[in-house]
Amino acid sequence: ASAASTALTPPRESAASSTALTSQTASTVVVAVAKSQSTPPATIERAVVPDARPQSPATATIPIPVSSAGSSPTPTRTIVALANGDRYEGDLVGVVRSGRGSYLFSNGDRYEGDFSENRFHGKGTILFANGDRYEGGYANNIFDGAGSFIYANGDRYDGTFVAGIKQGTGVFKFANGDRYEGEFKNNAFNGKGKLNLSGGEYYVGDFLDGRKDGTGVHFFTDKIRYEGEFKGGLQSGTGTHFYASGDRYTGLFSQGVRNGKGVHHFLSGETKSMEFVNGVEKSQ
Repeated sequence: ASAASTALTPPRESAASSTALTSQTASTVVVAVAKSQSTPPATIERAVVPDARPQSPATATIPIPVSSAGSSPTPTRTIVALANGDRYEGDLVGVVRSGRGSYLFSNGDRYEGDFSENRFHGKGTILFANGDRYEGGYANNIFDGAGSFIYANGDRYDGTFVAGIKQGTGVFKFANGDRYEGEFKNNAFNGKGKLNLSGGEYYVGDFLDGRKDGTGVHFFTDKIRYEGEFKGGLQSGTGTHFYASGDRYTGLFSQGVRNGKGVHHFLSGETKSMEFVNGVEKSQ
């Protein structure tokens, strides 16, 4: 048989490379921002941010009295025990928490950092009772600016927060060794990015809501790669498989497999027109 009659078997995407990613594993993201279930000391309601790992209350309104009584331009250090069981130690300007201090919540969460007008504002660290930790910028009680969220399960995010959500550019490292670096929007991989899987495969290209979506290149461990269109985490649309042998196949894909017409180009220069239905070559 000639080389043209023995086209190579097309590679299939692994489950880890085709499905959405979560902060639990690299095979299933919406990477949600860590919750800040402990509202800073002011009578306000915190903006609620969804989380893929509901380990603690999703919402909290801590009714801590805020006094507007006279203030002093010089902060004083003090310890205040509140009726709800919370405790504050730090600077006061009059009766307003402003400056540096620490706030211990009755549920075991603890914040240390900057305060302004009774709110977390500036730089600070919050240690959650469940083992999660956030370090970085705050604006009016909410994660904002550059920050790091370290999950108790070993996952970690370093990057930008906007109004309490992952937004902008950042790096998400999974406890299993997977790593994403790129753009975030609404707590998920959105835009351009690179995903390295612990098994050696990696993808560079477009993401939408935590999945490969748009155009990109997926590199397999056996020196095979796919370049082309993706939809919902899978090869879908027009694309090309490049083989280690130097052969290549260009054609239509759907749901991660060849589906439609294409052409196999052999290193020898020969070509073979082919047609597939759901990954199976159609009989001639």
